[in-house]
Amino acid sequence: MPTCSSFKKWWKRVTGRRGVENSAKSKAIQDAYPGPGAVTSPTSLRASVELQPSERAAPSTSSTPIQRATTDTLSSVPPASATLQQPDTKGSLWDEALEQLRQTVEDQDIKAAVEEIAKIRTSNVETSDSKSTVKDQARAIKQEIERETKSRRHDSFLTNTVFVLNRFVAVGDVAVSFDPVHAALPWAAVRFVLMTLTAGNELKSRLLNGIASVTSLVLQCHTYQHLYIAPEPKLQPPKDTLSALEASIVQAYARSLLFLSFAIKHKRSRSRIVDTPFRLGDTDEHVKGIIESGDQLARAADNCEKHCNHQNRATVKELLGFAAELRRVAHDQKAFVNQISYKVDQIEQNLHDNDHKTVLNKIPAIVGAAFDSHAEEHNSTCLQDTRVDLLRQISEWAHDPGARAVYWLNGAPGTGKSTISRTVARSFAKSGHLGASFFFKRGEADRSSLSKFFATIAAQLFKKYPAVAPYMKDAIETDPDIFGKAIPEQFEKLILEPLSKTSPGAHAVTTLVIVVDALDECEQDKDIELIVTLFSRAKTLHSPRLRIFVTSRPELPVRLGFQAISDSYHNLVLHEIPKGDVENDLTVFLKREVTRIRNKYNNSVYEYRRLKMDWPEQRDIQELVKMASPLFIYAATVCRILEDHKCGDPDEQLQKVLLPDGMRSQGSQLHELYMFVLQQQLPDQDKKKERVKFLNDFRDIIGSIVVLESPLCIYTLEQLLGIPSRTIGNRLDLFHSVLSVPDSPELPVRLLHLSFRDFLVDSENQKSPFWVDEKAAHARLAAHCLRVMNMRLRSDICGLKQPGTSRLTINSCEVDKSLSAEVQYACRYWVYHVAQAGRRISDSDEVHTFLTRHLLHWIEALSLVGKASESLYSIRNLQSLFIAEASTELSRFLDDTIRFILANLWLIQSYPLQMYSSALVFLPETSILRNKFKSAIPSWISLTPKTETNWNPCRQTLEGHSGWVHAVAFSPDSKLVASASGDETVRIWSADTGEVQQTLEGHSGWVHAVAFSPDSKLVASASHDETVRIWSADTGEVQQTLEGHSGWVHAVAFSPDSKLVASASGDKTVRIWSADTGEVQQTLEGHSSGVHAVAFSPDSKLVASASDDKTVRIWSADTGEVQQTLEGHSGGVHAVAFSPDSKLVASASGDETVRIWSADTGNCVQATTTGYVVSSISFHPRGSHLLTNTGIITINPLDKPGAAINASSPLPFAIPGQSLAGLSSNSRFGIGISPEKNWITLHGNNLLWLPAEFRPCRSAVSGSNVVIGCASGRVIIMGFSENN
Repeated sequence: MPTCSSFKKWWKRVTGRRGVENSAKSKAIQDAYPGPGAVTSPTSLRASVELQPSERAAPSTSSTPIQRATTDTLSSVPPASATLQQPDTKGSLWDEALEQLRQTVEDQDIKAAVEEIAKIRTSNVETSDSKSTVKDQARAIKQEIERETKSRRHDSFLTNTVFVLNRFVAVGDVAVSFDPVHAALPWAAVRFVLMTLTAGNELKSRLLNGIASVTSLVLQCHTYQHLYIAPEPKLQPPKDTLSALEASIVQAYARSLLFLSFAIKHKRSRSRIVDTPFRLGDTDEHVKGIIESGDQLARAADNCEKHCNHQNRATVKELLGFAAELRRVAHDQKAFVNQISYKVDQIEQNLHDNDHKTVLNKIPAIVGAAFDSHAEEHNSTCLQDTRVDLLRQISEWAHDPGARAVYWLNGAPGTGKSTISRTVARSFAKSGHLGASFFFKRGEADRSSLSKFFATIAAQLFKKYPAVAPYMKDAIETDPDIFGKAIPEQFEKLILEPLSKTSPGAHAVTTLVIVVDALDECEQDKDIELIVTLFSRAKTLHSPRLRIFVTSRPELPVRLGFQAISDSYHNLVLHEIPKGDVENDLTVFLKREVTRIRNKYNNSVYEYRRLKMDWPEQRDIQELVKMASPLFIYAATVCRILEDHKCGDPDEQLQKVLLPDGMRSQGSQLHELYMFVLQQQLPDQDKKKERVKFLNDFRDIIGSIVVLESPLCIYTLEQLLGIPSRTIGNRLDLFHSVLSVPDSPELPVRLLHLSFRDFLVDSENQKSPFWVDEKAAHARLAAHCLRVMNMRLRSDICGLKQPGTSRLTINSCEVDKSLSAEVQYACRYWVYHVAQAGRRISDSDEVHTFLTRHLLHWIEALSLVGKASESLYSIRNLQSLFIAEASTELSRFLDDTIRFILANLWLIQSYPLQMYSSALVFLPETSILRNKFKSAIPSWISLTPKTETNWNPCRQTLEGHSGWVHAVAFSPDSKLVASASGDETVRIWSADTGEVQQTLEGHSGWVHAVAFSPDSKLVASASHDETVRIWSADTGEVQQTLEGHSGWVHAVAFSPDSKLVASASGDKTVRIWSADTGEVQQTLEGHSSGVHAVAFSPDSKLVASASDDKTVRIWSADTGEVQQTLEGHSGGVHAVAFSPDSKLVASASGDETVRIWSADTGNCVQATTTGYVVSSISFHPRGSHLLTNTGIITINPLDKPGAAINASSPLPFAIPGQSLAGLSSNSRFGIGISPEKNWITLHGNNLLWLPAEFRPCRSAVSGSNVVIGCASGRVIIMGFSENN
């Protein structure tokens, strides 16, 4: 069903496509109705309606519903003796409207309905009294509408329509006499729709009113045709005026036809119950079109009437009166539709607003990260007449279509980067070009990581740009977990895809700017490099253009990120701006600020204390500029010192700053200034007690504030530090020049600039009384956190009582009430402070004691605040801190905790109290946690289930694929797992946590194979869509799409230097490609059947391929020539690999053997029967063993010429292998999978039974780890301890 907007677009196409017969007729139309909706005159599209003999026959049994409805009515009319007049030879205007719709309608359902109406023939009419037929149709329609009117209370327009139909029956003989055949056609369609109309009450009412509008419009058309267009018209206007009337009648018929077809389509859709605003609005839009055509028709008729004033009107008096009545009824209908449309618009707007609110509530955006947030409102922007050239340059960059997508403004600390960012953001916001802004802030957890970065950007885009909202809404509804997915996937699904789907005309602006400030304050170095790489993808957007403005210090991770996208960004180094420009801006800034400070001070004191109006002197300003340059933070801090009256009036403070001995003789500008600020507050040497108390408070309060992971308010600091809020407030009053201390004690205290923290913790300042020992400060905070948690945590802390309560149903206010801010802070960051303190943990210490008492309470609290997954990272962090020889119990406890969290993370996240029931009772019998917290199991569980004795090896089940998993692979560093699936995607997982790192989408067929490059940076995938794709493992972005194969691609491999990619296909060829350019380097032809495997030699000189033709071929990678054809397998060969020294080649076949060949001679030097088909194979780095997807096979060194085996470092589980002479069926050792795929094996012996749902379609082994891809799409990673 076409939407309201699509209807408007369609009608614009219709009115724009009709040709103009001649300039006179075109002018007549413009004179009659010169508006934008004017329709050009009918010309060559008129269809001749000459009746063929076959068309005069009786209707067939296959006639359409409309034809049957017409026949039923006409057959009941007795024949008449009146002679019919033939239609106008130039064809009916009704037929012309039909032809017009045939050429312009695109909706196939609407088009079918139009064609059904078009099949109505006039053969039945010719055997009847046509005038009676038309009148009979009118009577039938009147009766149908009368019947509907009786059941409706307020459809006055339907009553009016009945009235005019009665009048038509009286005067209709005259109205249709000139062309009774074609006059009957619209009525058959109207009656058919009316008789078969079914819908819900509200929608049916709208459709009935639409039919009434069509009826009125058709009546007007008949009347005006008789008056002005009949073969012998009663009135004769000029030709050009008449042409305009014809055009209006064609448009009126076309609008009527479109509505009738729309109603037929609705009937067929069987949407009889749900009266959605979408369909209601759509119906009303059609009715509005009919009314517009009526208005246009009336204007054209009025124009004809003006030109016929002098003609004899006596014979047409009745028809003219009838026309006037029709126009009055149409006027009433117009008012009625406008009223209804207003109501529908209100409903749609309310639904739209509610829908937007619902979506926004799902987006976990950070409230204080935007430039105009409450957290940023007191931070300054550039003063007028400062940074003029720079700001102009940034504006020009943003609006330049040819500019690079990213602008990196970097500078040393204190050079004014954030001030510029706020100014840029404010400027673009005013012009409507700001898409979003994000100001990173170290020390504020949510603002110092990427966890909610793109969610915050998405939320701002959603609110600012309605055009992107529906696509973003679809992304969120399609994948509700998108905000927990890998960062590249969030960027793709929430930002790039929604923006790329919007139509060019949907944006009021052509450029959107995203402002990102202080990127260097993002804590994870890898995240910084990742986000810079993602930013470079903004260049792919053209409508709207996406520009990203980034500021940061020139730290190494940021520099590395930008080096990787060297062709995608514009760079400006702030501290390299000419000194004169900087000093000019500093002068402007200082003059305005000191003027403001002077006026503020003078207004607050008596006249005798006021400063002179010329304060400060120009030379003082110049000296301050000299001291500050190029650091704006220095100038801003000086101004805050002058404004703080606790140590003197502004002039006294200024003189102290300007005195040569007012600063340290050594150190940076900022450090000297910060030392001056602090020394002013320090009591004199002779006040020892006050001095000691001051320094202790400074250490405990200020020292804690500068190392907090997230800023806290005074009330929360009181509870966390155990210091009265009055004391905290008094001390903070002294430091307004370096700290942001809000008036309310409920708002967080923040650093004004990160450089103050750097100054306090700088190890070069250890002799300073203000030096903050960072590790000691973290140790104190860790102790405070443990104290708070020991005191406050308990089971069911929110009093939920119902164990099945979903976290999503818990009111956040109740959570905050039960878990106060200091408790939430302690739960989230206690491990961080322990680690930063450099502490080592051991058995029975305070950390171990806390965990054995409150582990479950702590995880419950994290779950309630939506941070359950942080427990896993915290425990892993603790595992790196214990003292091995003194932490036996703690080590086992933490290991068991990791297994517990991995097995139950989803459950804990979703239903916090289930941790005490389901999560505990299904733990293995020997689980440390099960036995330690047995008393926490609810008493309502009277019989606990029988569980496994020990933990099984399955550490994590990876779920996400919706189709079979065809291939799995470990990255060379074993940190990642890639899986290829029949759902046409590749997924990259963390082998450690099981989290999805990337979802690679783009193939249009099953993905059959996947491989990592040796440096783990790239992933190649081979698909049934006959292509190979190369992806970035970090970002998930497609680097190359390799096209050329004419069959499914079965295998893919990287060369050792990652520069080449080889692919094996069902088209019997191997292709070698450049990974950088995607160009084919060689096409290797020679196999007589599909190729299933391919491998490079370690020196990249050779390529081996394995085929269904039972052979392995060795090729020169440089020339593409065959070096060896290895024959001996009796079945298709499925896997192939080179030894580390490139001298041996191993192959695995469907004949259930693995063979080792000499690459030089082509001789088979060893063969092993496996009893099953091996699907993947590789050599151990030392060349002493073969690693397969189901286990490890030894290589006999005696049969490996020139091989050097280091016996001093044997592999685990090693057993001897067999030579070709002594073919063995039991040469497998280590961890593997049984031939039947129902056992994990050790040394070929059954070790662990795999239930049916966990059996592999594909598998891979890496050391003591196994990854299994299942038919369900599940990926399972298991680990085994070699010591156990």
